[in-house]
Amino acid sequence: MYAQQGGAGFKRNGVRKIGNALEGTEIVSLMHYVPPSGDIQILAVSDSGCIYLKDDDNWVEKFSGLNSAGKVRWVHYAGKLIICNGLDPVMSWDGDTVSIIHEYVQENGDNLTFVNSTTFTVESGAVFYTVGKELKVTLEEGVTVNGTVSSVSQLGSVTTVTVEEPVLTANLSLVEFKEYPPKFNNLYAAHDRLWGMGTGSLKAETFSNSADRTFAFYTDGLGDENKWRDETGSLQYINIADKMPVSDELLAMAVKDGLTVFFGRHYTQVWSGYDPTESGDMTWNKTIPLGIVHGDLIAEMPNDIAFFSRYGVRTLTRVLQTEQLDIADLGSEVDAYVTKAVSELMADDASYKKALSFMHMNQGWFAFKPSQETLVFQLSGSATGWTIFDGIFKDISAALNTPDGKLYMAMNGQLYLYDENIYDDDGADITTKWWTPWIKPNSNGKNWANKYAEVITEQGEPVQLSVKRYKNYNNSSFVNTTVTAHKAEDYWDQATWDGAFWDYGSSKPEQLARDHYIADVVAYAVESSSSLGPLTIYGLKLFGIYER
Repeated sequence: MYAQQGGAGFKRNGVRKIGNALEGTEIVSLMHYVPPSGDIQILAVSDSGCIYLKDDDNWVEKFSGLNSAGKVRWVHYAGKLIICNGLDPVMSWDGDTVSIIHEYVQENGDNLTFVNSTTFTVESGAVFYTVGKELKVTLEEGVTVNGTVSSVSQLGSVTTVTVEEPVLTANLSLVEFKEYPPKFNNLYAAHDRLWGMGTGSLKAETFSNSADRTFAFYTDGLGDENKWRDETGSLQYINIADKMPVSDELLAMAVKDGLTVFFGRHYTQVWSGYDPTESGDMTWNKTIPLGIVHGDLIAEMPNDIAFFSRYGVRTLTRVLQTEQLDIADLGSEVDAYVTKAVSELMADDASYKKALSFMHMNQGWFAFKPSQETLVFQLSGSATGWTIFDGIFKDISAALNTPDGKLYMAMNGQLYLYDENIYDDDGADITTKWWTPWIKPNSNGKNWANKYAEVITEQGEPVQLSVKRYKNYNNSSFVNTTVTAHKAEDYWDQATWDGAFWDYGSSKPEQLARDHYIADVVAYAVESSSSLGPLTIYGLKLFGIYER
């Protein structure tokens, strides 16, 4: 259930299948893109390393050959969808084609000299001409040829380069070498730049094997996903290790109130300013001893950012205020669940790879799936709190929010849509649980002698409810009673003659659970498993007396 106005518990909605399944494969990531036509495209990444585009009810393969050991992540930037997985080159999708992101960097060395059809010399560093490097050579205005470095040597300041193809002529005038950004495993768009961090596959407990693990790379060009290097051919980056007291690894980024936040495994850094270049205004503000457990367990909420730490769910606003661990923060009431979920998440690299976060805009909830449990935070003007979604939410492998407010999910090779008009998971019942804390009916210390408990509900169809009662802090023993929650039209204005309760001379039927007991403290759990809805549980009303 999630919270409605006034704190009532409302049965979550269900899901329905969308289109045909990708047979024989599992969807491990979902992406969206809005082309100039304005029609939202949905793309799926399979565990076989293919990217598919949804075309009506079918899927069309658009790319193959991704390394399935990586986790696909994506961001929108410069009118394109930018895709990475830590193991393959960074790619872009323009609505029709997947392209490898690259740029050509001009050779600025002196005395570029033609030797023969496969060789030239230049006063430059041999480091720019590794074997296999792709070159673009200008022979004369408007005429270029491509070559691949087969060998390179250096004598003094002169570098001799040989290409595989006999394409060079005496008109040789310019050489450019093809460069790619690092194979990032996470991306972020901020301050008119594309940012990249991390390389390699995701690791649960160990650092990546890259020396650049604390580097936040950024594009030198504004609004250009290809332009990662400056005019000298050097990658641009901020090294946050300079402000860390211990070794760490950059996992995620966020921007809040003009501040740029770099999340490490163990520490979080806050920077101010917008221009990270050497002449820019971006400067370090503070380092906070609290990190994030996974780069995907982060949610941008209205006016705040929530993230999973090793100590529970925290909000950036509270972290910035206290600059330390704060047990009274967002996740304090579910920290036991979070601790268990984080332990399962960090069990091995395969589990770590599966973490998800998503939301539902219209209903105002944010979901984190660090393991099999999906923890949901409800954020509304009248009610906030945590709940757990099970059913299909236990088994989904990917989730996607689209700009039109829809929530898509994937299980195996099938795409599903969270539908606000249904109350079953593709025909399967949804189990709803609503429970109270321990209640002390009598504040003067005397026991409560109970006779009945009334479940106060509102629902669309009659629903059977299981009412479990616990007493005196004993969680292992309970008394179970079944009641039927009748729909409103059975006893109000829409009732049919000779069929409604009021026609028998009775008033609205009370959903009473006969339960005689004497206790100091009690707790109740109300459960229902059905495909019916809506169902709202407002609370319980106890009938009894105080002991004298």
